[in-house]
Amino acid sequence: TDPPKAFVTLPDDGATITWDYTSGYNAQTTLINATIALADPTGMVNGDYGTLKITQDGVGSRLLTFTTPANWKVAGGGAGTLTLTGTASSVDILSWVYDGTNFWATLGKEFS
Repeated sequence: TDPPKAFVTLPDDGATITWDYTSGYNAQTTLINATIALADPTGMVNGDYGTLKITQDGVGSRLLTFTTPANWKVAGGGAGTLTLTGTASSVDILSWVYDGTNFWATLGKEFS
């Protein structure tokens, strides 16, 4: 069966954000630490896709990296890098499709 569509909340625990894809293919997180890494989502197969809503906390300028940057191919951002909107409380959307090896991602910035 397909994962649930409802957004699941992924906590910023201070080191790494983990995402069990079987709990939902839409997720959200609020960044509260200066830099945090996003682990590759687990439980996926070739052709799966997902969306991550990334919100800056009230301070802003938080950074999100990947634990395995070589697996992420980000449109317009180079391999494995993200440049988030740094404004406090800003929202960016990371969407991706998985081909069994790589995550092909697009980052939409500054949703308001």
